[in-house]
Amino acid sequence: MTYIKQFQQREITPRKTAHKASKGSYSTFERDGQKFIQFVSYGQGRNPEKISQTFQLDRDGAHDLYSILKRTFNFE
Repeated sequence: MTYIKQFQQREITPRKTAHKASKGSYSTFERDGQKFIQFVSYGQGRNPEKISQTFQLDRDGAHDLYSILKRTFNFE
């Protein structure tokens, strides 16, 4: 699990294919008056309910991600 405070753009060699799709979920919670959102991805194959990766964002991290998504996908 990780708590992401800020995102930085990093250039990588593009993949020729996308990753396999898996299920994901999110939940929200508050700690010490601060709101968080937590994203979870789940495994594939024999154990599809096993948690694979988890990350949390606070308001600043969420705003940073929102700005990246808006710019990348031309959201209004």
